[in-house]
Amino acid sequence: IALRTKGVALLVTSRHTPPEPFEGYRVSPLSPEASQMLLEAEVGSRLPEEALAWIYGHAQGNPLFSLEYLRYLARQGFLWSDGRQWHWRPPQAGTLPLTIEALLEQWLREVAHTPTLHQTLESKALLGLETDPVVWAKVAGLSPSALSAAWLALRQQGVFQGAELAHPLYQEVTLRGLPPQDRCVYAQRALEALADRPLAAARYLEDAGLDSSAILAHLQSAAQAAQQQGDELQAARLLAKAVVHAPTPQRSELALNAAKRLEKTDRPEAMRLLRLVLDDQPNHLEALYLLAGCHADLGDSGEVERLLE
Repeated sequence: IALRTKGVALLVTSRHTPPEPFEGYRVSPLSPEASQMLLEAEVGSRLPEEALAWIYGHAQGNPLFSLEYLRYLARQGFLWSDGRQWHWRPPQAGTLPLTIEALLEQWLREVAHTPTLHQTLESKALLGLETDPVVWAKVAGLSPSALSAAWLALRQQGVFQGAELAHPLYQEVTLRGLPPQDRCVYAQRALEALADRPLAAARYLEDAGLDSSAILAHLQSAAQAAQQQGDELQAARLLAKAVVHAPTPQRSELALNAAKRLEKTDRPEAMRLLRLVLDDQPNHLEALYLLAGCHADLGDSGEVERLLE
């Protein structure tokens, strides 16, 4: 389809300013009328004008924040239905979190109010899209039956949708509030549970508190596994990640190996790695020629001449 069009555009959304080469545009907030339509469609009924004004004043037209405030107010009893219409009583000043992150953090803390529940939530936040229930139970430090019961309870509260967290913000907020020592424990359990899957385990190496030599060995094993599966790009990225954990002589070798694999698919990363090689060995001929080739592809003839000299 793309080959038959005049061009292709890639549109991404982010709560932060996007990096190069994306050009950022701030989406306009909802108007009060559009916010009202969104909220009343969510509950399927008319809402009190005072409640709509309160939510709009706090969410400022952000649709995600608007819906989260609506759910919070309903859970806390500030907004309730008698079956015929919705009623409103304003919260006292200072009783609500000031940001949506704090709002979600407070709600998740209330929902995951037992050790079993918060272990289930925290371990899933760390595991991300890892779906193996056996692995999840080991990382959570729970029996499969206890994990299943906790997952069902959290699903009923809207934290989970199926086997995954219902919104990426739930993962982000949970991980941000996770103490480093707890994160380390979960990551160590993940490494144990995924001992026979080095590629999957590679995500948890830094969090597990391993020393550089152990991280290096794990990353090299994961890169070898990726190569055996025919995924040269992932193998190269794992080798690039291993560079910072390698001693000086080995660092140059790893950086050069990864750069040669990434030269065509990720030129900026390949150039960064080649510069690392040249920092250690300024007269490394292969690295000089490869870096010159990258600059030639970019049309930077001055830098090409400098490197070749």
